[in-house]
Amino acid sequence: MKDHKLLSILQPPALPYFSLNTDKLCSRPPVSAVFLQVLQLQNVTRFAVLSNLYQALKTDRIGLRNLPLCNSIDSARLLENEARPTLQWKFQERLEGGDQISVEAPVIMWSLSVLVLLDGWDVHVIERDLTEPNRIAGELLQPGGYNKLIELGLEDCVEGIDAQKVLSLAAIYKDEKKAIVPYPSGVGARGFHNGRFIQKLRGKAASLPNVRLEQGTVTSLLEENGTIKGVQYKTKAGKELTASAPLTMVCDGCFSNLRRSLCNPKIEIPSCFIGLVLENCDLPHSNRGYFILKDITAIAFPIGTNEIRCLVDFPGRKIPSISNGEMTEYLKTVVAPQMPAELYNAFTCAIDKGNIRTMPNRIMSESHYPVPGAFLIGDS
Repeated sequence: MKDHKLLSILQPPALPYFSLNTDKLCSRPPVSAVFLQVLQLQNVTRFAVLSNLYQALKTDRIGLRNLPLCNSIDSARLLENEARPTLQWKFQERLEGGDQISVEAPVIMWSLSVLVLLDGWDVHVIERDLTEPNRIAGELLQPGGYNKLIELGLEDCVEGIDAQKVLSLAAIYKDEKKAIVPYPSGVGARGFHNGRFIQKLRGKAASLPNVRLEQGTVTSLLEENGTIKGVQYKTKAGKELTASAPLTMVCDGCFSNLRRSLCNPKIEIPSCFIGLVLENCDLPHSNRGYFILKDITAIAFPIGTNEIRCLVDFPGRKIPSISNGEMTEYLKTVVAPQMPAELYNAFTCAIDKGNIRTMPNRIMSESHYPVPGAFLIGDS
């Protein structure tokens, strides 16, 4: 079997440092990448990481270095349209190429796949499920992230998906007072269905001649003498294969089944999101996202011409049961009365439709995990 040069990605969430430890790296690899599913970093961070990562790859400056990552986005800097973090790289010994493998590749990895493809790399994409994702996160691309998307030449990936421009944010308090926070003039955020965005990125990558797209599941990381050498994966047909490379990047998200092979961080779940889509209604002001800060906390923003995403924050990890009706009762009696009048009817209709989604909000303590041969970039 061909010895793939593998670029795989591991993504722990709130890590202040990335560790890139590998003895030999490529100058212009056709290197390969295993892209395991990116968790939901704030979009502005995600594209800042991607932009700097790509520039490092493009100028052959990947190497041994601790890379600073800010685990949160300062709101003032966000509004100034500054996307962080900045990654710094140090040149290391060169190694002859191979090709690039991508596994479980959401936003950052699909974007990077497109970029390295355009730069002449060969890419083998392996993803667990190639159907359009249906998620309730990653649906509001902040201005800094959108500008990074433009900088990377991928802005057309938010076209043709009914993306909505969001020009400002507003908070609605218990006494109905409001606070408005405008985005930088002319920039704006973008609200959309996450799955449609992912499909556009996939399509852009798959349309290029030097990409191979495969459905499969990564089952384990390959380790040799304490160094990650690649991955083992199972194809859609059930065949077990391996791919190896000097650098492995892992991104399989907050539900990672690979995390503990590299580290065992403490994970907290302070709350959960309850997600609904409100249809055929208007926000108090168009092109604005709203934080409802009353007896409950929620956010609402447009994701389509006639669709508004509403995420209700529920403290703790034990949410009301959907199956026995507790969730419906909670949403109708506790949350609905706190909704702006413009959203009330659509909110109760969404509850009655029953398409209620939930997801845990996870926090991983800041820690430094030096892993030879692995690049950690997120919350896997």
